[in-house]
Amino acid sequence: MKIRKVLEGQFYGLTKFKNKWFVFHKNNDNGEILSFSLKEDRIISVQKKVMGLSPGCHQIDFCSDKLHVIDTYNNCIQVYASKEEKIIKIEEFYPFGSLENGRNSENYVHMNSIWKKDDFFYLFLHNETMKTGKKSEIAILNDKYKVVKRHSTEAVNGHNILKFKGDFVYCNSNENSLVADNKSVFQADLFTRGLALSSKYILVGGSQYGERSLRKNLSGKVYVLNHNFGLLHVLNIPGMVQEIRIVEPMDHCLSNSMSLH
Repeated sequence: MKIRKVLEGQFYGLTKFKNKWFVFHKNNDNGEILSFSLKEDRIISVQKKVMGLSPGCHQIDFCSDKLHVIDTYNNCIQVYASKEEKIIKIEEFYPFGSLENGRNSENYVHMNSIWKKDDFFYLFLHNETMKTGKKSEIAILNDKYKVVKRHSTEAVNGHNILKFKGDFVYCNSNENSLVADNKSVFQADLFTRGLALSSKYILVGGSQYGERSLRKNLSGKVYVLNHNFGLLHVLNIPGMVQEIRIVEPMDHCLSNSMSLH
């Protein structure tokens, strides 16, 4: 396997719609969404599509033809439509309520991940466990963005959400593990964050842990697992892993993928 740097900066969410990729870029004190195309091992046609976002946005994903942006620091899901090469904001939702005291609000959940299957959205609520003592949760929303159920987990500062073989799969980040059916199924040696699924493999990200101000200097790994969660390969990378997406073949952690679940 070869590693190539194709874009420089601090990025989190990454998704695909038709023949273009979209990525959240933290640009100093603000955030923006860029679009680009891939040509072999190069990025071409980089364009700014959305500007002026909070720097704390996390995962982004297209659910059908709508781009969903997890505006973590504002407890918000922003929804955008793709119209004639433009990305236009059409709605925003606060399924856990708006914040009266910013991230110190009692109802702040630090949601970081979104995945849609059929008529339901699945959100992962980090809950800032190390700060609040609240374990991470999985929230299920209907197509009106109303919470219909919240599942408790044992995860500490967890990330990512997927249903695979009927079970919820997510990263128990602070305990360096991957969880399926409420059980640890893979133990890493780094903070786990980032999850991708192909027809053959599961990819899990691992990162050295540090304060946000230091994270650009930390390194990471990508763990390649089989569908029984057995470790096949480890790829060392010169940076933290915030997100993983499979370019080819299809990534089944993208909401618009064909089902493997």
